[in-house]
Amino acid sequence: MFQNHDIVMLVQQMRSGFFDFFFTTVSFLLDMPVLLLVFAILYWCVDKRYSVVFAISFFIGSILNGLVKIIVRAPRPTDPGIAVLYGDSTKDTYSFPSGHSQYASSLATGVSLKTYRSGIRRKWVLYSLSVVVALLGGFARIYLGVHFLEDVIAGLIMGVVFMLLLLWAIGKIKNELWYIAFLVPLYIIMIFQRDHSLFGFVGILTAVVVGFIIDERFFKMSLRRCGKLNVLRVLCGFPPAFGLYSIRFFVLTELHVAIDFFLMLTIGFYLTLVAPFLFSKLRFLSGEDR
Repeated sequence: MFQNHDIVMLVQQMRSGFFDFFFTTVSFLLDMPVLLLVFAILYWCVDKRYSVVFAISFFIGSILNGLVKIIVRAPRPTDPGIAVLYGDSTKDTYSFPSGHSQYASSLATGVSLKTYRSGIRRKWVLYSLSVVVALLGGFARIYLGVHFLEDVIAGLIMGVVFMLLLLWAIGKIKNELWYIAFLVPLYIIMIFQRDHSLFGFVGILTAVVVGFIIDERFFKMSLRRCGKLNVLRVLCGFPPAFGLYSIRFFVLTELHVAIDFFLMLTIGFYLTLVAPFLFSKLRFLSGEDR
């Protein structure tokens, strides 16, 4: 593969304390935290079914990214002139294609497609923001010394292609019970690939699918058109999910993969069942006068 170390070193010539912190933060946030936030906004405020289809598409695409990594087995940047600023998350992993770049472009594609189908005014603002976020996420991986340019380009392209194809295919399924079928091969893969990210992906996706089916069958959380109410839901409901993920990322990263599975499972059920239940019980979050 091409793997031009000079491009990475050229980008790192702009290094400073501020940019080190900024791009490290960007790389952290454009992983799971922003996905959780986007899913929460979609599920609690916009379109529950689309949010679940979006989550299935995102995680299947991410798992496919991991399979490509294993097949290609491309090494990470190794030149001694390159500072690796995000090393713990890339230890013992491969370089091509960039997973974070794919995550960023997948998120941008899912949000842009929903924006296109909505009645939102000034859609170009969200389109532009999505493109900037995707490119920023890719650039951050080069700056941090964990990916080559080709890894980032491939990840960005794969994110768009996988997300569009999967959203189209899964979106045609009308009965939500069929969403369970997507979980079966993932559990089979878990038997042979004991990876922390994989176990976390399968955990949260299981909870999202099962939680959505339970909600549709028994609770049917209502969506509200009131913008202020939706903002309150996100502000009040999202911090616990972010806190749980932060515990996983900063504290439990080196522990058993089962912890990743069950903690992400907990986050998924919180987003799809616990938070909606609390919304229904709290007057200022339910949008109903009692």
